[in-house]
Amino acid sequence: MYTVDVSADFFKEAVESSPIVIFHSSLTDVRTLIDWLDSQGLDFRSVEMPMANRQHRELFQHLSETYAWHSLPMIFLNGQFVGGEPELRLALQRGETDSVRLMAWLGYGGLFAYSART
Repeated sequence: MYTVDVSADFFKEAVESSPIVIFHSSLTDVRTLIDWLDSQGLDFRSVEMPMANRQHRELFQHLSETYAWHSLPMIFLNGQFVGGEPELRLALQRGETDSVRLMAWLGYGGLFAYSART
């Protein structure tokens, strides 16, 4: 888990850092989700946003307004917002697991080069 310094590029860098990115607070229980992702062999990043920090609260507010999602966790799959844990599991059950594993194998940047050629 990462507690991060919020900067202008923080969100973009965080979402691009892994195929699955989970934004949560220290009060959000994501242990079951993390255990499940580990058991599936999926690459993910967990980003803790302490709500005692004004910048993190502002980021949460911005994400809430942008994605019309008002609770944590907020989960991104392949750079796209999917919702919370149930929505992530549904997306992965629909067959997006292979693309996540491919991205982990190629590296996030490698997938863009692969996609550009196909």
